[in-house]
Amino acid sequence: MAATWPLTLQQLLSEAEFAHKIGETTIRSDMEVGPAKVRRQYTKGVDTIDGSIYLTTTQYSTFYNFFNTTLAGGSLTFEFDHPITGVLTEFRFVGSPSVRSIGGGNFTVSFSWEEV
Repeated sequence: MAATWPLTLQQLLSEAEFAHKIGETTIRSDMEVGPAKVRRQYTKGVDTIDGSIYLTTTQYSTFYNFFNTTLAGGSLTFEFDHPITGVLTEFRFVGSPSVRSIGGGNFTVSFSWEEV
């Protein structure tokens, strides 16, 4: 069962760093001559989302515990409203998030998620 994104954290991703990549579903085979052959390999690829949120020092502690404890270092899934469709969707972190101070006890946390 997927964890629930903490309500005390930002509920929308920051637009400036948002990116959505539709998962690959095809395989390409290069030919000696002419164009490559392309065929569908999967019916659904793994979509990825790159995004960021802004946190205060207190929110950072919540995020850190959520990532490391609740999600077992990002290996477990969580539910978040899809940034485009608004539908509650299950995601998992791809790697560890990156935290950058923006001054005044505020931080930007950047990450990549895969849609499960």
